[in-house]
Amino acid sequence: MTAADELMYKTPDALMNGNATTEVIKSCVPAIKEPWTMPTLDVDACLVAIRIATYGEKMEVNTVCPKCNEEQ
Repeated sequence: MTAADELMYKTPDALMNGNATTEVIKSCVPAIKEPWTMPTLDVDACLVAIRIATYGEKMEVNTVCPKCNEEQ
């Protein structure tokens, strides 16, 4: 992703109507001309692939156990 793509995800109006997602897909995967017509499963796969290509294969996730309230 480019800096412009990152900024697109910080624009509230673009996030509300899905425009940010479609523009990032068009920018990062130029072979996809009409992201609006993609099945949701394919959109998810594209977004995961874009994230891996941009930030790497590992992602740190923090969670809190609902039973013991321990952060993991």
